Amino acid sequence: MALAPRVWFDFSEAPLCAPFLMSRSLRSLLKSPLFFASAVATLAVGIGASTTVFSVLHSIVLRPLGYPEAADLMLVRSWKKSAETAASSEYNSSLLSGAEFTEFTRSVKSFSKVAAMRYDYANLTKVDAPTQISIGPATEEFFSLLAVPPRLGRTWNAEDCQADAPKIVVLSHALWKTKFGSDAQIIGRSITLNDTPRTVIGVMPATFKDPLGDFAAAWIPVGPDSPLLADRTIRWFATIGRLQPGVTRKAAADEVAAFAEQLGKAQPDMTGDWRWEALPLGNFLLERSSGGFVATTAASLALLLITCSNVAGLMIARAQQRRRETSVRSALGASFRDLVREALAEGGWISLFGGLLGATLAFWGVELTRSGLLPSWFPRTDEVALRPLALGFVMVVSALTALACGFIPLLYRKENVSQDLRAAGSGQSAAPGASRLRRALVVAEIALAVALLSVAGLAMRSFIALRAVPLGAQTDHVLALTLNVRDPRLTEIAQYPAYYASLLEKVRALPGVSQVGITSTTPFMWGIQLPFVIEGQAIERGKEPNAFMDAVNADYFSALGVKARAGRLIEPTDITGAAAVCVVSDTFARAHFPTGNAIGQHLRLLAWGSETMTEIVGITPDVRRYGAQAAAPSQVYVPFQQKPWNFSTLLVRSQQPVETLQNAVQKAIWSVNPNQPVNDVRTLEMLANSWMEMPRVWLRLFATFGVMAVFLAGVGIYGLMAFVVTQRTREFGIRLALGAEKRQIFSHVLREGAVLVVIGAIAGVGAAVAIANLLRGLVYGVALHDPASLLGGAALLAVVALVAAAVPARRATRLDPILALRAE
Repeated sequence: MALAPRVWFDFSEAPLCAPFLMSRSLRSLLKSPLFFASAVATLAVGIGASTTVFSVLHSIVLRPLGYPEAADLMLVRSWKKSAETAASSEYNSSLLSGAEFTEFTRSVKSFSKVAAMRYDYANLTKVDAPTQISIGPATEEFFSLLAVPPRLGRTWNAEDCQADAPKIVVLSHALWKTKFGSDAQIIGRSITLNDTPRTVIGVMPATFKDPLGDFAAAWIPVGPDSPLLADRTIRWFATIGRLQPGVTRKAAADEVAAFAEQLGKAQPDMTGDWRWEALPLGNFLLERSSGGFVATTAASLALLLITCSNVAGLMIARAQQRRRETSVRSALGASFRDLVREALAEGGWISLFGGLLGATLAFWGVELTRSGLLPSWFPRTDEVALRPLALGFVMVVSALTALACGFIPLLYRKENVSQDLRAAGSGQSAAPGASRLRRALVVAEIALAVALLSVAGLAMRSFIALRAVPLGAQTDHVLALTLNVRDPRLTEIAQYPAYYASLLEKVRALPGVSQVGITSTTPFMWGIQLPFVIEGQAIERGKEPNAFMDAVNADYFSALGVKARAGRLIEPTDITGAAAVCVVSDTFARAHFPTGNAIGQHLRLLAWGSETMTEIVGITPDVRRYGAQAAAPSQVYVPFQQKPWNFSTLLVRSQQPVETLQNAVQKAIWSVNPNQPVNDVRTLEMLANSWMEMPRVWLRLFATFGVMAVFLAGVGIYGLMAFVVTQRTREFGIRLALGAEKRQIFSHVLREGAVLVVIGAIAGVGAAVAIANLLRGLVYGVALHDPASLLGGAALLAVVALVAAAVPARRATRLDPILALRAE
């Protein structure tokens, strides 16, 4: 009778554990601790990684949005027709103007309810500290369309949206919790937004998210008579509709597109050069990341296949190594059913322990993804959780692999038991079909690992290429902070320049501060595209070109390290009452003055009055405001003093560590106005690098999958070649006894492994080409089928695999011929 394995603790003394130790299959596994640990660890890694990805995919992409009947919600947006073929066309999409939304609600019949929302900034004052928050002005049907009941109080109705109705507000759960201490008596209380008292009528639940990305901290109603709904130029309203019963998405989209064409003909000055499209709300939220999720899912499936192949190979090898034992048991009367039952039992134990460890790894992986991998602004990040469906799917696939492959070699038994015993005793393969299957599995592992490595290399080269692209501005040593000026003392727009001048003077006087720039938007985060007309050019109404327009001061360019390429920049003398001037970017000059000099030409900036004529006095290098992956857009800069805004971003340049300036800058601003909130304080480098967050996420994921794949493929090729050496011990002993040199044995074993590596690498390159196509739109500066990435992945995997094969090959050269000839 075989001795029980030596363990650290004698569990046989524990009555509750005795039934488990009495299991022959478990004791048999414990006699082979290396095999058992390898199988369990391999299964756990595959289950943990795959479940993490599938859980994130299910949480963010597959699960319905948190609204009743969310599949019926569609968003309407617009596209500038002349920009649809541009390289950065995804950034040329826009929403609807207020006037367009009004026309839309009157005419389109595919939706039972229609609402619109936009973002704005508001100063929350008369609290512990003045705070700038993001609010969501929304139309009457907004909350009833989304159909999510409030946690406290109520949402607004038609009466609340009338021009003479009392000012009200609905709070988000986060704002209610952080600024008002989750006060259950908040309903009916007055809060101050932009120096206007508003009565709190409701608090939304923590699960409620506004449909544009969950940035709003509070919502205020926009009535039908609001000036916002009369504006025909600024396209900031996201229009959301709920489908009528029985109306398909395609029918609604067709009606929206047809209506836009009709509106463009009827009112060309408003909609002439814009086409509209209606798409599912969930698609809108994730469209820029959908390709990454598809590619990540494909990579996780490949890793799961590698895991299953590895476990299958281990199980097949174990069954082949025990073929003599199996033959003896058959000779003593064990039935095929008994052998299968024991094989299934061993596979079951491996599946159990591997599943438990894999579930633990998956839990940690999901938590790490939610808290550290995905950026905080990414849609639905807070909903990421370990999904039982994903865990169950992966564990079932892995368990079936372990169970099935445990008894596959039994199918190759010889019907004559004596022949099977002689084959086993002579060291010959008793299951050639099983051996071929295991080689095929190793080839598949290598192929999939090469594909994952190649994709990881492609992501890395793309990331490096992105980092190397100049943004057109010096982002180091600059502190950025946003201001939303809502001071009751400022009753006219003409008072804003003096107010800003006093703020800038205080900040500029701080020790170490060299320049303080100001802009009406936020660099590298968002901007405003507005229409213009070039003097002397006849353009059909509604088809005027657009450009990003920023109001900036004279120090803005020096704060960013931007110099004039031609002409001059904005100067302190460009004030109200002086000649209207502007500076344009290189892209603007090339696009609109390809054969002449832009300097001295005049623009009519339509958003600021049809009669406003502005002279171009300078040209600047391009600044990639949407990051390195997007082409630099056409840009127009106007003097801030001539076109002041209530919203602004201050750019404070200092040779000191700018992170230490925050408190000093805040105190300087409060010395002018103690009620002026200072918000979103970050370095300009952080703003510029925000566009690198998702490429960094994909790089980390693919790199992790690549490393895991290399490890598992290395284990697979090592296990196969070690098994080959063990099976052919007698053969190698005879060769050595007959005078064969050790290098011949080494090269023979290594050559067998190399053949598998070459076949797998060739197949892997083909698989990498297919997976790389899923990265379209995620790879920048590198061809999708970049030879360096494809061949580099194959070369790296080949080195690892050959090293793994060389270890058992070297072991074969150290065999003692006498002992080898005696081996069974």
